[in-house]
Formats: sequence, C-alpha cells, structure tokens
Amino acid sequence: MRRFLAASIGIVLVVAQPAGAVPVEEAARGEAPRPALPHSIAMPADIPVPALPGAIGFCHAYPQACGNRGGAERVALTEQVWAELDAVNRAVNAAIRPERETGPDRWRLDTDAGDCDDYAVQKRQALIERGYPAGAIALAVARLPHGEMHLVAVIRSDHGDFVLDNRFDEIRAWTSLPYRFQMMTAGADPRRWVAVAPAGRAAPAMLARLAPPVRIEPVRPEPAAKPESRPASWQQAGWRDVVIAALLF
Repeated sequence: MRRFLAASIGIVLVVAQPAGAVPVEEAARGEAPRPALPHSIAMPADIPVPALPGAIGFCHAYPQACGNRGGAERVALTEQVWAELDAVNRAVNAAIRPERETGPDRWRLDTDAGDCDDYAVQKRQALIERGYPAGAIALAVARLPHGEMHLVAVIRSDHGDFVLDNRFDEIRAWTSLPYRFQMMTAGADPRRWVAVAPAGRAAPAMLARLAPPVRIEPVRPEPAAKPESRPASWQQAGWRDVVIAALLF
C-alpha cells in the first residue's frame, strides 16, 4: 500500500499497488524494480536434547565464542542484511577447502581446510563479529538424502529461518532443502540444543515466545590471520535417536 497526501483537500488517499508492480518512484526515475525479500518459516524446535560432543569441544577450545551472550533471537531482514549474509556465505565457502575428517570430530575457527562444521562455525563467528546477535545465529544438524549428517549455520529472522550452507553459495529457506533437520542450538550458547520437528508441525506457543526482531548495524572488522589447516566430514547416523546421533560428532 502506498499513501499519497492530497494537500489541496487535506486528506490521505490509500492506493493499492498490484503485487509485483514497479514502485511509482522507481518507475518515474526509470529504475529497475528491487527484488522482494525472501520468506521462510521458523524452525519448530523446543525440546532440549544433549549437546553434540563437537559443540562441547568447540566451547572448550573457543570459550569466547560461547557462553550466554544474550541478545535478540531474530534479526530484521532488510536488503542490506540479506546482501551481507550472502557475502559472508560465499566468502567462507570460498575461503575453506573441503577436506574429509579422519580423526575425532573437532570444530575449528580460522582454518583453511575442513568439513561442514568448520564452515558453519566460521560463518557464525563472522556474523557475530559484524554485529549480529549470537542468539539469532543457530547451528543446525540435518541428515542429507544419502544419509550423511551435516552441520549448517542458520540465520533466524522476522522473515523466517534461512540456511548458510557450504554445499550452496545461495542462501536458502530451510524448508526448500532436501534435508531432514534433527536438532539445532537454542539461543546464544552452542552447548544448548533442541530437537527440530518436521516442517509444518511448529508449536504456536514456541513461536509466540520469539522476541521481536532486532535491527542491526553490522560492523566490518579486520580479517584475522588463519592458523593451521585440519581435516573433516560427518558420519552417517540415525535420526530417531538424537543421543546416538550426537555421539557421532
């Protein structure tokens, strides 16, 4: 809806603009229409489950990246925020060389080679350093179509939840992916996890508890030096037993 003030008669006219129409101001200036922001839904996750061993080890190795930082649980999605999320996803995907893990699963920051968990925690850290609230950046475990377990970063917004995945440069709504999401972090602490219900089974009470989205002014810090490289990859696991799945990380 667009409002135009009729100054000569002192009233406000409300004019409906057809969906997909070019805004009047942009058409008058000869500008191309701006694409609409994408929409998703919130991941329905509310039942506490044990933390993954990889997450516990990560917090031991990087205590500054964990703990109760507080902050909002969602961000207000704007064109600027979407563009920055896209840039971070692509930059981290390009910076880390895929490498299959051969030993105990460890999640590391600032590595030049690793598996899905290294991409996920690096994206989370990059967004936190740019001013995004830690509580709005989740880590989520999903089962891929061929059975392998996979970790991704998830941005929680007022337009729903979106996945920053090392398998795709484009950010995608979690419901559009052929994954079976199993569990995700709750709030700002990577040591707190909750089970994810299938899409379409969101608990209204849980969704109603989400705080209003926060509008952020991202900052851009200097890039940190990268330490040694490391191996990577997740093993297959069953989805029904979250505890068993957790022990595989």
